Amino acid sequence: MNLYDVYDNVGQDGVDNKFAFDSLPVQLRYFIDSTQRQIVEKVKKKVIETYGEIGLNDLRKTSGFRSIKTNTRCGGVVDSLHLFGCAVDFAKQGIFKDKFVKVCCNLQLIDSGDCWHVQLRRGN
Repeated sequence: MNLYDVYDNVGQDGVDNKFAFDSLPVQLRYFIDSTQRQIVEKVKKKVIETYGEIGLNDLRKTSGFRSIKTNTRCGGVVDSLHLFGCAVDFAKQGIFKDKFVKVCCNLQLIDSGDCWHVQLRRGN
């Protein structure tokens, strides 16, 4: 999956979510696309600040927007922010296997075992 792919095109369950994404209203697709890009850009910025440009070699996005079916099949929670395009998973590989990137205040990073789950911080 490319860092700028919005939906799981071969998601964690191997199913392309393009149809689910394309069936959403245009305004919602725009919101999801811009939110995904913002999350990726903020993480990239922190990776460069922390590890330099070389850190980008190990940054691999594994999940973005998911349909309800994909989210269910890969064990996502029922209120997953992936369903709204407000979460991105990154593989724990290379330098990120044992370390993580401190994300900015409006993002939350969760260690999900095999990946780093980065999402918009939920309100109180």
